[in-house]
Amino acid sequence: MNLNYKIIIFIFLSLVTVICHTYIKRYEKNGSEMLRNNWKIYMSKNKNQKKGHVNNEKALIRDSGLFLSSADKDKSITIRQNIPSFVHDSFLELSADMKCRNVVAGKKSWNHARLLLVQNDGHKNRWDRPNLVAAFKGTKGWQRYKKIFFIKHDVKKLTVTAQLSRCTGSFRLKNIHLFPVVQTEAYTWIKRIILISWAVFAFFLIAACIVHNKKTAEHSCKSNMIDGRQEGAAYYASKKNMGVQIMLVLSFIAIIIGTAMPGDIKVLVLKDVSSTIPISHFLPWNISKVGHFCFFAVFGFILSMLTGRNLFMQSALNILLIAGGTELAQSFIDGRTPLFVDFLTDSAGGLTGIFLFWFWHLAGPEIELENENDID
Repeated sequence: MNLNYKIIIFIFLSLVTVICHTYIKRYEKNGSEMLRNNWKIYMSKNKNQKKGHVNNEKALIRDSGLFLSSADKDKSITIRQNIPSFVHDSFLELSADMKCRNVVAGKKSWNHARLLLVQNDGHKNRWDRPNLVAAFKGTKGWQRYKKIFFIKHDVKKLTVTAQLSRCTGSFRLKNIHLFPVVQTEAYTWIKRIILISWAVFAFFLIAACIVHNKKTAEHSCKSNMIDGRQEGAAYYASKKNMGVQIMLVLSFIAIIIGTAMPGDIKVLVLKDVSSTIPISHFLPWNISKVGHFCFFAVFGFILSMLTGRNLFMQSALNILLIAGGTELAQSFIDGRTPLFVDFLTDSAGGLTGIFLFWFWHLAGPEIELENENDID
């Protein structure tokens, strides 16, 4: 595939993806309002609080909305409402207008003013699942926020929670709504078309590298007079070529699986990896970023083995296009968000793999597979 065509197709698919994600309506209401006016107030106790201390915490439930205020960073104020009935394996949309004033975050990463939809499996709250609509610190004006949640089959209890979690400041909410929703038919079809288009584009990038490698190997064989010894060496090189091609396809499939993995499944996988590999707790980077980097580093190394050091720019461009495509495609994966930092991490990993191939080539024997058929 010509380099110009690759770039043009990538730009076209990127524009279509961004436009569709921005303007195609993803969900539509599929039922009535699920919230009732039965909010309950809960305040945690401060163990270090002295006798005679004057409480400066306030929580109000009004027709116009909810109000939470605290001057004690060691106490949490919560207003919540249990949802009595809901449908399993369905989507819910929680939305609200919110603002905060002078919120000073606490010690933990979750010690903010926040709105949550908490799922409980009958034994514990499932904090490992998506639950956050928005979290705040500092001062922010009125703005509407909404989030879609998938309610799994094992959920026994569902709670909408507004909270000042061990932080100080004030937090206000109004126009709070919870509705069952379903994906629109238009979005479902657009999602399928775009994901298939990105997969086909990435497949053709890989196929072009394999075809180029095959043509180069055939040309090398034809340009040499083959005797018995040379024929055996050429046969060995072709088998080695095939092995590298298989490794390239497998590493590409691993990247596709990681890209298409829904957000909640990704969280569970990362949790299992963190518990299985003790060293992950001592890494200065997020285990997810390490995975991004390593998968693309392996992919870049194998791709360079196939294309050789003379096609550095082609290998680098393929890495950048696949890294960009996988991130943009995540716009249409449930629970995933395309992040520029992930694109940079993927690209850095792939380019590192290419440079490692170069260093290996310079420090060791000739390993360019398309030239292994050149027998002196």
